[in-house]
Amino acid sequence: MEIFQYLFLLIFSNRSMYMNLITERNTLAFAKDMVYRFMKMIQINWIRFTTILSDNIELSDEKINKLESAFMNTLPVMLKIRLQAT
Repeated sequence: MEIFQYLFLLIFSNRSMYMNLITERNTLAFAKDMVYRFMKMIQINWIRFTTILSDNIELSDEKINKLESAFMNTLPVMLKIRLQAT
């Protein structure tokens, strides 16, 4: 369960597992090979999981605005200007 939580939170951290390990931002209780084995497990239907997850997430306008702001804050300045012009 801890591996699953780590992978799920990693998606939203805007970092790769490699960078997390290098910067030691999160010390893991398991080896990186364990994560790769977990992701390759044929017993887990990842497409079905993500489909069910996306069907059950309800976003309010406030949450959408927060996500948009967070996304825009991660972009380089020139790209941000281009996106806001369109």
